[in-house]
Amino acid sequence: IEQLDFLEKKYGFLDPTIPLIDNHNKQGVILTFDDGLKDHFDYVLPELEKRNIKGVFYIPTGHYNTKKMIDVHRIHLLLGKYGGKVIYSSLKQYVNREMLTHIDYDDFRNKTYISQGNDNYTAEVKKTLNYYIDYKYR
Repeated sequence: IEQLDFLEKKYGFLDPTIPLIDNHNKQGVILTFDDGLKDHFDYVLPELEKRNIKGVFYIPTGHYNTKKMIDVHRIHLLLGKYGGKVIYSSLKQYVNREMLTHIDYDDFRNKTYISQGNDNYTAEVKKTLNYYIDYKYR
């Protein structure tokens, strides 16, 4: 609720059903929800409906076929259990440079996770597992 209050006051919201070209002179944000969590349905959607705000909900479906939790959720569970420093140390031990096919992208290195308030270890773990490492090694 506080995040919606902040975004509404600072930026306002755009309607994602209106083409961006028609919104080119308007300021605002489009809300997106990427993880397909039940909490989005139980808590976010009713709040958006109450405020008459639209958002885009992306529902991952691959895990229904693989029977595996999506990567971002597995990473969060690991970080919650062991912390960034422990996982970072393990990554340094088991991951070699050849596995990190995307590590040289400046946007990943310099712009990803900078506003989340993570400690340096946690940020590096997230960058490594979500962006740097080649998918076949995840």
